Amino acid sequence: MTTSFKLLKIVSGSICLCIGLFLIIDNLTIDKSKYSVADKDLITLTGNLTSDPYYHKSTGGKGSSTYLQIELITYPGLVFQNAGAFLKATEWEFIKAEVKYHDTVNIKVLKSDFEKKYLKRDSLTVLQQIAYYPFHKFSFYSFRFRNKEYMTDLYKAAKQHQQDKLFIQLLGGLAFVGMGIYFFVAKK
Repeated sequence: MTTSFKLLKIVSGSICLCIGLFLIIDNLTIDKSKYSVADKDLITLTGNLTSDPYYHKSTGGKGSSTYLQIELITYPGLVFQNAGAFLKATEWEFIKAEVKYHDTVNIKVLKSDFEKKYLKRDSLTVLQQIAYYPFHKFSFYSFRFRNKEYMTDLYKAAKQHQQDKLFIQLLGGLAFVGMGIYFFVAKK
């Protein structure tokens, strides 16, 4: 067995094991701080919609996802888009049925992200712009129209979203762990 083959075995096995363990561990825990945010950490934005709320259903292709998107006249160039666990917490069917073009809505976004990526966007260096990309998209934590809230508990929705993808992600993680072990024991 050559030295380069041993090195390739160890590197390939380590990479596969790391990916597999990441997929398995990521499936077991939820970052509660991302989904249970205090009101003091959110900023309320009010504005009229530039168009009807847009719901995009995934076609299943690469890079395709299901999301609800809104744009406000008062914040040109910004897209407010909920996907994944955020979409699961959003009552998008009611929003599509009840909220129309030019209606005034209130949404809440993460204050630190909004200040960093939008309010201070002119002072960002090129490296910061790359690190914060996409700096024109924000997930919203609350959607209010005519004093009606269209968002449910985000943390519960995140736990449900995790349960929905549990089997596939766990299966993928175990496959990568198996490949990693195979690389370690493979013989030339």
